[in-house]
Amino acid sequence: MDIETRLRHDLAHRAGDISAAPTDLHEQVLAGHHTQRRHQMGLVALAAALVAIVALVPLTVGSNGPSVGGPAATTAPGVEAGYVPWDLAPRGTLAGDAAYLQALVQKPWSSLPEYAGPPVETRHVVFAGEIGGEVEALVIGWQDGGWQGIWWAGPADVAAADLAATGDAMPLDPDFVQQYTGRVLLMIGRPGDTIEISPRQDIAADGSIVPAPFIPVADATGVGTVDAAALGTARIRVTRDGQVVVDQVLHGGQETREGTADQLDLSAALGAAAGEPEEPMVRLMVQSFLNQTGLGIDEVTVGVRWGGPIGNRNLAATSAVVTIGVPSGATVVLGGVGSEQTNGDTWIAIAPCGQVVLPAGTDVDALLVAMRCDLTSSKDGAGLGSQVVVVPPAGTASLQLTGASGGVLDTRELTGPAYVGAAPDGLAGVTALDATGGVLTEAPMLGMADLQLAD
Repeated sequence: MDIETRLRHDLAHRAGDISAAPTDLHEQVLAGHHTQRRHQMGLVALAAALVAIVALVPLTVGSNGPSVGGPAATTAPGVEAGYVPWDLAPRGTLAGDAAYLQALVQKPWSSLPEYAGPPVETRHVVFAGEIGGEVEALVIGWQDGGWQGIWWAGPADVAAADLAATGDAMPLDPDFVQQYTGRVLLMIGRPGDTIEISPRQDIAADGSIVPAPFIPVADATGVGTVDAAALGTARIRVTRDGQVVVDQVLHGGQETREGTADQLDLSAALGAAAGEPEEPMVRLMVQSFLNQTGLGIDEVTVGVRWGGPIGNRNLAATSAVVTIGVPSGATVVLGGVGSEQTNGDTWIAIAPCGQVVLPAGTDVDALLVAMRCDLTSSKDGAGLGSQVVVVPPAGTASLQLTGASGGVLDTRELTGPAYVGAAPDGLAGVTALDATGGVLTEAPMLGMADLQLAD
């Protein structure tokens, strides 16, 4: 059973949760994996109905500019006091077609009177032009004390009246706005703006998450485009009059890359692992990592330190510790827990136990990996206890479980390649001891290091 089939099957068991935002590895993988499939099938409208709005420092606009870009203010009935016309002329390849622009301004925003949109007298065309093989147009209007905007789109050969809305009208700041148009990300600022994009993030050799070098994309009118299919976790930066007014992270990932974790050859990694790791779980953990970082399968080296059952009397569960090497030489250590159906084949829920990014040169085989895995019910999310999982280096005979102050909470004997047991309250770290009681190494409990650029 491949990952997609497995996840489709699992989703049926989680139908009651589909209104919630993805929070665990299973749901992250489902979202990223299905989006990647849609790219491969050619359904590449990344978010045609989504207008991403970035709030900027308020700017003073001029008092000129009619609905299609000429100089006239309005005092027409129904126009709110304090309205000042938009001060920029339309941009785009259709900006010179006055009849087309006027038709866009007059176009009803909805067939329902209560959603008719701002007064026509306040409407302006910000952009109208051909992008990615079709016409895209942004019209704004003043309503309820601010700008509202609506995007229209359609084939390049249709009249303005026949364009369709790509989504609902919504409040926006037209000083900077962006829109996915199929495979193209369209960004509209003000003339003279420097719009730059870092198309992806990198994990540096020291383990930090950094943006790739920025690339300028805007023309003299303040309009920029970029191939959205080339974006991973990207970053947009807009500089205006010497000041950065936008610094925004776009969380992308593996859906923009070819290949999935299903295609990785994990035979060597699984063969070298201690314990009994579950291959489907390892692949899903790797897929989640690819989803978050935007790396391709040809850019990572996967290892498996350990895997095996960690359940208690409340729940049958399994765990794995996976290492992933990235191009800079840094290594990411991932710990995860999964619960299965009674047939032992279908994964209902997979959640992280912890993750850490280690600098290049770290000997991952000598690591002491200690993590707490919380067990939860797949039916109602109820807590079913916590297990401590410790994968120590070779030569470890016993383990000391320590609290935040360094005091020993308990000592556990090691009888296999890993220790699994109930996690005591206040657990903060683990010390590995050799057969004589000497300290081999110690480590805090695995945290949850960020794998994506911070917003």
